[in-house]
This record gives sequence, C-alpha cells and structure tokens, in this order.
Amino acid sequence: MGLTFRSNGSKIELSGGYGMFIKIRTRIARAWDKEFGEQYSKLLLFDKMLQEEWYQKCWDILGSDRFKNEDKSLADFMFATDCGGRINYKTCKKIFDLIKDTKDDVVLRYTDVSNNDWEDFKQLLKDCYSQRSNLIWH
Repeated sequence: MGLTFRSNGSKIELSGGYGMFIKIRTRIARAWDKEFGEQYSKLLLFDKMLQEEWYQKCWDILGSDRFKNEDKSLADFMFATDCGGRINYKTCKKIFDLIKDTKDDVVLRYTDVSNNDWEDFKQLLKDCYSQRSNLIWH
C-alpha cells in the first residue's frame, strides 16, 4: 500500500510509501521557516503521548506575527491527512516558490523506480499552477 501524487495538468506521478509525504513536507517546512521546520522535522521522534505537545508547539510557532493569513493554505497542507487530499494550484505555486531553488537527491518513489524525484516533484507543482489544476494524493 502506498501513496501517489498526481495532477490532471501533468504527466508526472510520484508513487511511494507514506514516508514520501513526510519527507516532502519536512523539506517544505524547512524552506518555509527555520523555527517551524526544526519543530516539524521532529514529528517522527515523538511517541503518541508526546504528539499533542508537538502539534501545540507547531501551532504556537504558526501563530507568530511573521505568518500571514495567506500562509493558511501552506499550514493546511502541512497537516493534511496523508490518506487522500488535494491542494489547489495557488498553493502549489506557493510551495514551488519556497523550494524552486533547492537541490536534493532524496528518494521519494519506491527505490526501484526512483530517479530525479525532487526535481519531478517540483515540476509536478509547476505543472499544477501553470495548468491551474489541483495536486491530488491518494
């Protein structure tokens, strides 16, 4: 069982395990804000009892004056379910703008078909906003 990112506006699909989503979102969090990125990257370190504390700290950071109302769609993406969801092309553009200059050789897809995954993810975002289509995961 896995997860696939796709869009009607792109030929690119990213299919991998559920760890793919946390890798993507952690990199986005770090590009978005240093403090939030550091806190977000600790997600997998906490057991169930400490997750509520982790969420509260994340939301405390996002409540800071440096975040604007237009950042709400980014926050929604960061905490969206990994079982299935979507973001619109405007949010894809925001994410693309955050990560467009980042280089990463992270493996996102299943290892046997992994090649240029981070660049493919960025291109998928670019395709979404240029075609005004949603990024969908399921």
